[in-house]
Amino acid sequence: MGYYDCQDIKNCEEESITPYVSKPAVSRNRGLFIKEDFEYDPKKDMYVCPKGAELKYVTHGKERERGMKYYMNREACRECALKSQCTRGAYRRIKRLENEGVMEAMATRVRGHPETMSLRKGVVEHPFGTIKRGMDQGYFLMKTTVKVSTELKLTTLAYNMKRVMNIVGVTRMIEALG
Repeated sequence: MGYYDCQDIKNCEEESITPYVSKPAVSRNRGLFIKEDFEYDPKKDMYVCPKGAELKYVTHGKERERGMKYYMNREACRECALKSQCTRGAYRRIKRLENEGVMEAMATRVRGHPETMSLRKGVVEHPFGTIKRGMDQGYFLMKTTVKVSTELKLTTLAYNMKRVMNIVGVTRMIEALG
């Protein structure tokens, strides 16, 4: 996942796979309130800003092929004493992925099990470092999703074969393939 994909996480959970992926801290509002400073109320499907105003669901759209919901309260922003700490625009708009509840549940799970994240870093992140540095695959050579996907699959196959050769040896691997 190049970016957070709620549907992939949801699919994992439906297949009884419990994903642990840490949420990246991303915000274009440097020095301003971030989305996490706003409290989401799932029953009312709205956000409450640090000043206490309600940002209600206004519309929806798509960004990067993902369903997005937009929340705002123009009137409250006009009169807000904290506006300069919140937005550089006329009003604050909060974006929420349609299935963001799935991501929030995973973020809670990740915070509650730091030992799992440590294990994940030790087991899962190592192959990426080996592929990137040891196999000189720091970037893709191809373009288009199909070609990049094929390049990744070939690189992963090479990595897995190298691991098998290191663990069981070339002779045993050839015997198993024969």
